[in-house]
Amino acid sequence: MPRVGEKLKVFPDLEKAKTYLQISEEKEAQKAFEPKPDQKVLNLILKTDVLGSIEALAEVLGKLPQEKVVLRILKAEVGEINENDIKLAKDTRAFVLGFRTKTNQTAKKLLQREDIKIKIKNFEIIYDLVEEVRNFMERILEPETVRNDLGKIKVLVTFWSKKKRQIVGGRISEGVVKKGTRIEVSREEEIIDKGRMIDLQRNKKSIEKASKGEEVGILYEGSKKIEKGDVLTIYTEKREKGAL
Repeated sequence: MPRVGEKLKVFPDLEKAKTYLQISEEKEAQKAFEPKPDQKVLNLILKTDVLGSIEALAEVLGKLPQEKVVLRILKAEVGEINENDIKLAKDTRAFVLGFRTKTNQTAKKLLQREDIKIKIKNFEIIYDLVEEVRNFMERILEPETVRNDLGKIKVLVTFWSKKKRQIVGGRISEGVVKKGTRIEVSREEEIIDKGRMIDLQRNKKSIEKASKGEEVGILYEGSKKIEKGDVLTIYTEKREKGAL
């Protein structure tokens, strides 16, 4: 429905009106938009049952965190998902979301005829649509590497070394130490190497973990040689889904 303040344009026939509308939409979608280097962009096309739904959705979607992913609504209007929506989504790699509306037959035939891979979803509840948009935003984020520091070891003695492997002994000064974890080597408070723990021993026997105050032996694999007095920070890393 037209809103107060909008301008009306008259055309001699329906085809010329459709052509003008399509060109206008493409120009609008292709306007210069420069996100920050660390931001990604999610393009959306919204079709709803009534004008009030557009206003409600725009307000709720605008509250989603956009520091990492910018939400760009290319088009929001009342009516069924149609052929022009499909073409615009194809050109801009946008997701098409319908709220209490349907995809018309012309649009369905276009999708089948040209085998266009466009994500189209219809919703009856605003909350479900917003959660799906949040999921779309999180999916385009790169997985994050999360580090968890477990403990520290002060190196007291160095033993055997060959190529990139080395055996050292030390006392646990903080937390716990677990077999099969990552190791960060510091010398005079400067990080000099990162590697991994191949084996953890106490009294020449392999163990799974040890705690603060215990003396242990470590088979280390890394690029640089560990020396007496170095501090080893024991930690784990895992990849987690990106969060907004």
